[in-house]
This record gives sequence, structure tokens and C-alpha cells, in this order.
Amino acid sequence: MKILIILSSVSRFPKLNKPTGSWLEELYIPFTAFREAGLSIDFTSPQGGEVSIDPVSIEMFKSHALFDVYKSDLKFDGQLQSTIPLNQIDAGEYAAVFIPGGYAPLFDLYKNAELDSVLEKFIEKIKLFQQFAMQGAHLFH
Repeated sequence: MKILIILSSVSRFPKLNKPTGSWLEELYIPFTAFREAGLSIDFTSPQGGEVSIDPVSIEMFKSHALFDVYKSDLKFDGQLQSTIPLNQIDAGEYAAVFIPGGYAPLFDLYKNAELDSVLEKFIEKIKLFQQFAMQGAHLFH
């Protein structure tokens, strides 16, 4: 079974020019669970390529038991550096979609037509998708 994790391409807060990205805990803990369950995982983002993790979330994750695993997880790091562009995703290939939280997704996933298309295909097929934290805002536009 394949799972699609949708991440933001935004690495800095617009106007503030402060670093941001996906929220590490909301991404890495589920990612680890999916991987341990033997699931195949692809990462996508609106622009494709490298995505960022919010530096505040990294600091907050340092006390978590998985932090040392995260720091040495080269496969995870490699996937963050080479996400698939969202417009190249075939939703039919995936059994589930997962969208972790953070501030960055509010800037490029909210009201995103390509994301709408992927999620509509999942809803039509009654497939699973999960959004964390603020990412539920996407469903209300």
C-alpha cells in the first residue's frame, strides 16, 4: 500500500522573512509509523524538490524519544530533498493521503487547485486522508 504525504514548499514566512516549514513532530511520528507498518511513502509539494522543516519544531522535538532516530534518518532526509511536484501526482496510485501541520502549509496548500484535485479524487474513491492541526482549514475554503 502506498501513502502520499503532502508538504508545503514554503520555507519562509511571507513578509516576515523568518524561516518556517512543516511541523516536524506532526510529520515524523506518523511517517515513522507508516514506515514501520511496511507502507510505501511518497512525498509531494506544490513546487517539488526540497522542502523545509520549521526550525522551532526541530527545537521542540529535541526532547522526544525519536529525535536521535530523526537526526540519523538519511532516507527521510533524502525524501525531503526530492519531493514530487504536486501536479505530477496520480491520486489513483495511493491508498491514503496525509497532510502534516505547520505554518508553511497555510501559505501554499490553502486554496491550492492542484491539492483540491488530489483530495477530490480521494473523496470520490472514499480513500483515506488525514490532516493535522491547521491543515483542516483547507477543507473549508
